[in-house]
Amino acid sequence: MSVLLSFVFMSKPPKGKIGFIFFVRCSIYISIFYLFASPCYSASDNAFQSIKTVAEELQTPSAQYLLARMYEIGQGTEINRKVAFDWYLASAKQGYEKSEYRMGEIFENALLGQSKNIQEAIMWYRKAADKNVVEAQFRLALIMYKDYKLFDDNYQEAVAWCLKAAANEHVDAQAMLGNIYANGRGVKKNNENALLWYEQAAGQGHIRSAFEVAQMYEKGIGTDKNIKTSLNWYAWAAEQGNAKAQMKLGEWYLSGELVPKNISIAKKWLSYAADANEPKAQYQLAKLLDWRKNHKNFQRAFALLENAAKRNVTHAQYDLGEYYLTKKKGKESELSAYKWLHKAAKKNHPQAQYQVAKLLLQGQYLKRNHELGVEWMREAANQNNVDAQYRMGFFYFKGRYLEKSAINAINWFSKASKNGHLMATYKLGKMYKLGAGVKRDADKAIFLIQSAAESGLVDAQLEMAQLFESGILVEGDLKKAEFWYRRALENGSQLALDRLEN
Repeated sequence: MSVLLSFVFMSKPPKGKIGFIFFVRCSIYISIFYLFASPCYSASDNAFQSIKTVAEELQTPSAQYLLARMYEIGQGTEINRKVAFDWYLASAKQGYEKSEYRMGEIFENALLGQSKNIQEAIMWYRKAADKNVVEAQFRLALIMYKDYKLFDDNYQEAVAWCLKAAANEHVDAQAMLGNIYANGRGVKKNNENALLWYEQAAGQGHIRSAFEVAQMYEKGIGTDKNIKTSLNWYAWAAEQGNAKAQMKLGEWYLSGELVPKNISIAKKWLSYAADANEPKAQYQLAKLLDWRKNHKNFQRAFALLENAAKRNVTHAQYDLGEYYLTKKKGKESELSAYKWLHKAAKKNHPQAQYQVAKLLLQGQYLKRNHELGVEWMREAANQNNVDAQYRMGFFYFKGRYLEKSAINAINWFSKASKNGHLMATYKLGKMYKLGAGVKRDADKAIFLIQSAAESGLVDAQLEMAQLFESGILVEGDLKKAEFWYRRALENGSQLALDRLEN
């Protein structure tokens, strides 16, 4: 081999165009073979010298590219990034597509001592892309689509290059086209085309695209709903390690809505997704392991819950706050409860907002703030939290924290009553009985108080007993009075016992 190399590189090039081309190609091919086929350093050094000779004396662009590569990685010579760049540039200027593509990479990623220059990268990528270098076509599309403001908000060229790369079976370009058509940026939104390209990419093993395909068949986007096809794609993506697909399968088998319920399979997939640090899966698995109970799985379940809360899962933050609020006592626990509940409250979790309000109004260790507490109570009430609605009515009714207002009390009690809050229903009945903030209405008062009494509210049961005993608003009836006292007694009322004994 060394003899052959010496002959090729030390001989004068033959005369004539065909002979010259043959000589150059032989020089390069033999050098490449010698470079990669021989394990010894001397072979690498000989190949370097041979390629350097061709690059310098014959200015062959492919040899210049190889020489640049050797300077870049230190093959047969010491690493010299500046020299490597110079040879890449010399080769690229002669139109060698591999060097043009490499120049694009250099300026895009600030390699070989060069500063990042997107416009320069685009220029070189475009030259290589015009020569059908597929990766250059994709890089062009990606950069121009991502940094569209550099190109006068014109997505059209980006989409065109992406289409060329996708047609050349570039899997990432196919996935990108799926995103483009799904989002409708640069093209008219078209779910059918999105599904087409996602399926093309998924068919080549693109895992994220497989997940997108599964979602589209699940929801009937760009196609008819097909749960079986969706399940197959989710299962494939899950088996390849896609955490979101694993979580989806876990949720499906946990709920039993779309596939037969199977807790064992659900736990398996949720565990995989949780191990992959998918926070929503960690929360679901924590619930499945029943973190609220102090059993052998508690430590693992609680750790999952805590990690999900730290990863911004709203329901996990609320549950963690509730844990500190109800399971532990003391200053540290109350402050921890407030910390997590407040995080969930800021993300419009109504029950968290209600608990934050209570802590700010009534907390033992947290610095009380009545004004802020009422604001959070109102937020929760406006989001239809029935307990908060009742509290707002009570605040207005008693003039606590807010200026007393029977009309506002009636408004909030009415909302809470419609949402099934028994005490609000009872209080509303009392206000109709007294004509407080509303026109007195005996029939409505009796209806509301009796509704709460029949639903088991002891205060309303006592009220009904006293009404029948006194004959106020209703015709006096001691048997009915006794009936309601006995109902109240069943709920533990001492007053009912005293009245029945007298």
